Amino acid sequence: MQSLTRKVLYGLQLSVGPFCEIPSKVLCLINKLSLGYILSIVFDQSRRTPVGFNQMSKEWLLSAGTGLPAFVLVCDDHRGILHDDFEFEMGMRYLPLEKQQRILSRKQRDARNTALCNQILQIAGASAACGIHWRDLKFKMSKLGKPYVESANPCIFNLSNSCGKVAMFVKRSHGSIGIDLASTKDCENWGPGYLRLFQDIFSSDELQCLEQTQQGLQRDRLFIYYWSLKEAYTKLTGTGLNCCLSAINLGALEPLEADKTAKIVRTINGSPITFKSKWIDNLTVLSVCEDSGNSTAEHDELPLYELEVADILSYLDSMK
Repeated sequence: MQSLTRKVLYGLQLSVGPFCEIPSKVLCLINKLSLGYILSIVFDQSRRTPVGFNQMSKEWLLSAGTGLPAFVLVCDDHRGILHDDFEFEMGMRYLPLEKQQRILSRKQRDARNTALCNQILQIAGASAACGIHWRDLKFKMSKLGKPYVESANPCIFNLSNSCGKVAMFVKRSHGSIGIDLASTKDCENWGPGYLRLFQDIFSSDELQCLEQTQQGLQRDRLFIYYWSLKEAYTKLTGTGLNCCLSAINLGALEPLEADKTAKIVRTINGSPITFKSKWIDNLTVLSVCEDSGNSTAEHDELPLYELEVADILSYLDSMK
């Protein structure tokens, strides 16, 4: 029903943004803004109709931008509204022609959906962080090739993709941050002896920890936990995977428990780095990292709030 209603409204060139109702879960989120937590918002496209409301008003993300120092957006683009041609085209309208052409050049529909979701997340996340209309965003690249938004309240961001999910770590500041998604699905393709193939990327302490972990799902989960931490760090530094990964020594790690956030601090190349990790589903782990001197690094939690892609599209619609 919501999709049909939106299509009729598009045809009439109407906007219902000002008449939105704010759901209780969003009010709960707003109550936490002053805590300075890193916020994780999961957009789940598996449900077409948002729970509790039909549209998201522009006031929510703009007000969030004035209070949230940092947050993470995660979107699963392989299910839901982006498989609808109409919704896909509506999402494309927020992008310049050059970016539209890049998306359409991808052969597979899933890849196009992922690329579009990536761009929509950038727009919505940057708008929320900077507290400005999405049309006023000015995306720039630093000398190190890191993206940021130039505004009175500048923000930096970093993105990661894995198995159809897109994640964006956004922070209102200058500097560098890193994020990575990793899935145990990758381990299934490598065979039972995959650890030998990757032993060079681990320090002796890390490798010993992995070898002492029971082979199977338990080891797979620990392996991708390590992997997500290391790759998040390489994205923070801008080196990518073209570096000595074993030098990123995280030591022996405890298994990452479900529904809990793990925070560790490690000194790497003389700088203290804070890592936070959390399972976002049974297969996928999300890790972020930043310099330990930053204000958001001191908090232990990585809260998870669930919204949908339809809500973000509705937010963008309301600001036309």
